[in-house]
Amino acid sequence: MRKLSAQEFDDRVDVFDAMAKTSWLSPVHDQMIKESGSWKGKTVLDVGCGTGQMLKKRANQESELMGVDLSVEMINAARHLFDTCHPSVDATFLVGDVESLPIEDSTCDIVFASCILFFLPNPSYAIVEISRVLKQGGVLITLNPTKEMSASNIERFQKIHGLPRNERELLNRWCEVAQRRHRFNKLDWAYLLSDKPLTPVSHLSVLDGLAVILKAKKTKLF
Repeated sequence: MRKLSAQEFDDRVDVFDAMAKTSWLSPVHDQMIKESGSWKGKTVLDVGCGTGQMLKKRANQESELMGVDLSVEMINAARHLFDTCHPSVDATFLVGDVESLPIEDSTCDIVFASCILFFLPNPSYAIVEISRVLKQGGVLITLNPTKEMSASNIERFQKIHGLPRNERELLNRWCEVAQRRHRFNKLDWAYLLSDKPLTPVSHLSVLDGLAVILKAKKTKLF
C-alpha cells in the first residue's frame, strides 16, 4: 500500500470540501466535536484538516485552533475560509505530514483526525506522532470507516436516508478507498493503541454502523 502524495490531495480540494458539508458527514463532525467537550482555553489541532470546515464549527470559542494538512491547496483554502469568515479567531494552518507534525511536544489539548488514519499505509506512525504533540490528559478523536462499509451496505444507507446524487457519489468514493486501505473495529483500535501512551475511552458507531468515532486519552508518559 503506497502513501498518497500531496499532489493527489491538491487535485481534490473541491471534493473534500464538498464531503465535509454533506448531510451525512457534517453531523458526524458535530458528534466528534461534542465528544471533545469544551474548547475554551484549549489548543485544538485538526490533522488532515482539509479546507478547515470542522474547525470552523467552533471558531467562535475562546481557543487556539490549529490545522495541518499535507496539501498546500487544502491549507490555502482553510486560510481563506477563516480570513473570510473568522478573521479575528486565533487559527494557524500549516502544511505538514501527520507522521511528522510541525508542532512542538505536548502542545495540544484536543486532536481530531477525521478520515485520515484509514488512508495511511501504517496508521501506527501517525498515532505515535499525535501522541507526541498531545498534552498529558489530552484526547484524540478519530473518524474511520468500519468493516461494515461495503458497496451493499452503502447502497442500503443511501436508500434509507434518501441522499441526493452528489452526496451518494461522495459516499461511494469513501467506500471504494476504504475497501482498498483500512477499515477499523474496536479490536483494531485497541491493538493500534496497545504500545502507545494512549488509552481507549469510547467507541461510537455512526452512519448506521458504516463508520466509527474512536476516542482515546493520553494517560501515560510518552
